[in-house]
Amino acid sequence: MSLELAFELLSKRLESLCDEVEELRFNAADFFPPTHPNANNNSDGHKQRAPSPVETLGENAEAVKGDLHEALAAFAKALAAIRPPRDLQHAQAALIDVSRYLNDAVDRFRKDIMQPTTLQLLSEMASELSGEWPEWLQQIKSITYTTRDKFLEVWRALCQCWEELADKLSSSAVSVQTTNIGQQITAPEMRETVLEGMT
Repeated sequence: MSLELAFELLSKRLESLCDEVEELRFNAADFFPPTHPNANNNSDGHKQRAPSPVETLGENAEAVKGDLHEALAAFAKALAAIRPPRDLQHAQAALIDVSRYLNDAVDRFRKDIMQPTTLQLLSEMASELSGEWPEWLQQIKSITYTTRDKFLEVWRALCQCWEELADKLSSSAVSVQTTNIGQQITAPEMRETVLEGMT
């Protein structure tokens, strides 16, 4: 795989992950069922407030989304750096930032969203409220597991980018080294030719 293809794949995977996290945030913050059978989310023009566990889920999804947007911004710099004229050191620095933001996103997702106690609390709440809540919970679980899988896809694509970038950096380092060795070999020969011409 070429460097450009690896970066293109990571771009697609990152965008897909962001979309999935937004879907999670939307379902937690804006698209939850009414807490009472006769309640309406838009009754009297006022939006019903989500139960506390759902509100927390929405806030955590928003925080993960923020980390991913930072990762996307850093990745845009890396992408620009591999286009002509290439600056592979700049691409490397930007990919380091992408990795850091992704680490933050994964940590938040694992600790605040995928934590068994969080899912257990949501399950208990959905069971108590009944109505449309159990179905909503299944949707949330499905989105959460899909998000987890997409994080893995992003990490694999990021590793591919690192592999391709390392290959390009090492090949450019070898060519510089070879040039230096060549100059060291030819320089004494040239000196002898100059000295012979002077005598």
